[in-house]
Amino acid sequence: MANSSIYQRQCPQVAAIFTAAKNSDKVLIVPLDFAKDKHVCLLCNGNGDQLLKPFTVKNNRDGLYFLLERIQTTCKRHAINPKHVILGGEDCPSYVINLLWALHQHKEICVVRVNAWKAKKQRENVQASTDKLDLLGVAKTLINRDAYPVFDDDPRISEENVNYEAMRELSRTRDALVEIQTAISNRIHSIVKVLFPGFLDSSKTNPVTPFSNTSLALMERKDFNAGAYARKKPAYLAKLLTRQGVRDPSEKAFQVIERARQVLPPDPQTIPYRQECLSALIASYRHLQTQCRQLEEQEAQVLAATPAAVLTTVAGIGIVTCAAIAGEQGHVERLGSLHNLSSYAGIIPGTDQTGGPDNPGKSTKVKPRCNRKLKKHLVAAVSRMGNSVGTPEFRLEYARLKNNGQHADFVMARRFLRVSKTLMLNKTIYLPPELRSDAFNRESLFEYLRVFWPKLKTKWHGLKAVDAAFASNAPLGIWREMIQKVYRIELPLDRSSEVRLLLDGEDGRLPEFVKKLNR
Repeated sequence: MANSSIYQRQCPQVAAIFTAAKNSDKVLIVPLDFAKDKHVCLLCNGNGDQLLKPFTVKNNRDGLYFLLERIQTTCKRHAINPKHVILGGEDCPSYVINLLWALHQHKEICVVRVNAWKAKKQRENVQASTDKLDLLGVAKTLINRDAYPVFDDDPRISEENVNYEAMRELSRTRDALVEIQTAISNRIHSIVKVLFPGFLDSSKTNPVTPFSNTSLALMERKDFNAGAYARKKPAYLAKLLTRQGVRDPSEKAFQVIERARQVLPPDPQTIPYRQECLSALIASYRHLQTQCRQLEEQEAQVLAATPAAVLTTVAGIGIVTCAAIAGEQGHVERLGSLHNLSSYAGIIPGTDQTGGPDNPGKSTKVKPRCNRKLKKHLVAAVSRMGNSVGTPEFRLEYARLKNNGQHADFVMARRFLRVSKTLMLNKTIYLPPELRSDAFNRESLFEYLRVFWPKLKTKWHGLKAVDAAFASNAPLGIWREMIQKVYRIELPLDRSSEVRLLLDGEDGRLPEFVKKLNR
């Protein structure tokens, strides 16, 4: 039986340094307590013996050189190999990334980060927080080898990691803009409820879709209020709607005027300043809408080059959701076990067990410590798939779990993580159960692709990334070429062309099942 370590979650890079050094006192631990302008640092060995008292390090080039000089001097004084230096601090804030990158470029230093919650548990006094106490907590966590590399040493993975970091940054920025956009839309609602009650009604009977281009164009006008629209002639309003490309403009103009006549008009004295506020809000709303669209298009370009692009073949998973999930998870080869990934996403209950081995463990509520952004996107995607746009088998299972009183969102989110991990590792698309059985044949694949391929193309066409997604070196592009070469099924990239079978065999005859389809 192989020896197992008590450090179950140890960082491989840190563990390798302790192993290479043989003695813990020959490992130099450099904990940092980060701050915007000046960091606090101390030097100790792997046994926890303090080699240099806490000192400050400026967050600039001079501070970098000063810290490197202190490390080199300490290594010489205590006969420590410069390759056995471990440097880290609590979850890296943005203002320290450049310093850590410069230290990482110094190849002899292992740069890692520690979880702030775990470092807090290692403090001598959990009721107080000072720079020195925080520093000691970071040092103890590093000595326990509980850390995570900030930068990957594998050149291939390091290069690919840039795509995942880009998706995470793009997704988080887009989410922040969407939150601002939502706040603005709420403010627009509050003003419109006074100027024209019911104009932004979300019911199907509303002739103008709320927050559509037509809706925004009408709200921007200086005469936007219920009193003015009640007096408008249908022909005049129909011309305005025609310019916006509205179908049946005459009928919808009549409906808008009727709505204006049925509601109570606002106080005429309040209309001018409310309209000014409304115009400013709509201008901001439009600008945020444009910026979000640009970020989504950039997300699609980056996603197309990663194995996570195959997740867009799952019904109900769009490009924006896929990029957000992939960015928060990180590189596919660093995902870890499904249990750890589910715990990281906060979609698995906790377990408490005490009182001896005879007492069974009890499931508790989900712990609050998790990646909340990943959890939000996962749960939202699974809920959407289970209620409307998912595959039939997914919707049936989702409904069954709900009827049984189970937490359908969390159960199906764990199932989706398992499926997505398999798809990304194998770089293959999602196939329905019938195509994963022994009954699989060219005819059934052709029938499935006739429906599936136009939907997949539409996803990527919508964000102007179809060429990037199906490039010859992209995962989806490699899959498409395989289908065309092995199964002789043409998958055209333009919007209008449909899936068709290529001529089968040297005689140029079509398969018998295709002839039956054409009869």
